[in-house]
Amino acid sequence: MSAETGPREQFQEAFQGSEYMFNPFDWKFITPSGTTANSVASAPAFSCLTQAEQISEMGPAERATGKIVLDVPAKTGTLVYAPGFVDQAWEWKL
Repeated sequence: MSAETGPREQFQEAFQGSEYMFNPFDWKFITPSGTTANSVASAPAFSCLTQAEQISEMGPAERATGKIVLDVPAKTGTLVYAPGFVDQAWEWKL
């Protein structure tokens, strides 16, 4: 995953000055049959990557590349990123 944050003013307004981190709990998975797995975080997923491989906390006007491991119940379906701080979501077909 590659990510880029916006300018300091917008970032501080959106995150109240805190750093941003991709949280596994902001993701969900929808199987081809329409069943939603609302939790794609698991203990094994948290220990799959070294700290250097993970996408870490980000501040304003930063670019980062790293990985996040999600534990999904199927090889195909729709992965949804829906962070609670915005009124939109992003979807990817697997």
